[in-house]
Amino acid sequence: MFFYRLVLGTMAMAEQIIKVIERLKSRVLIVRRADGVFTYRKQWSEGSSWGTAGPDIGVYDTAETAEKEARSSVWWLANDAP
Repeated sequence: MFFYRLVLGTMAMAEQIIKVIERLKSRVLIVRRADGVFTYRKQWSEGSSWGTAGPDIGVYDTAETAEKEARSSVWWLANDAP
């Protein structure tokens, strides 16, 4: 998924969701931010749709590092295989 913003009349990539890891009513988004670094965000289900994703959790140099940190910090990911 891509999200765009208008910058002085041109389209610039703001951020990109690299990976989504779901479990029941919660998920983790691995995101490439507009500044080129990576982070992860938690998001919860609100009935039949997903709520707003939470804030960035950490700043990482690669998507793999962001995912590794998410897997070590999010309790339900800690026991899941990548």
